[in-house]
Amino acid sequence: MITLELVKEHLRLPAVTAEDNILTLYIAASVDAASHHIGEPVVNDSTMKPSIKAGCLLLIGTLYEARADTTELQRHIVPQTVERLWSAHRIHGVY
Repeated sequence: MITLELVKEHLRLPAVTAEDNILTLYIAASVDAASHHIGEPVVNDSTMKPSIKAGCLLLIGTLYEARADTTELQRHIVPQTVERLWSAHRIHGVY
């Protein structure tokens, strides 16, 4: 499960921050993006597969770090990593 605490650990943020609302939004957005990519709903619970969770955390990191315009490198390398993690679970013909 992707929790606020896990996201803060991933981003190396202190336990107490003023950014909980935005981080919670990024969690929901990453799960939504995973669902769209895979072609079926992804549930943010204890049954979430590790590769889906890792992809979500990487996407959350990208959203957090690139709040403004991204560089050309960020646009292509990070999403490819996320896509590779999620593609193994993709339902073909749905996307």
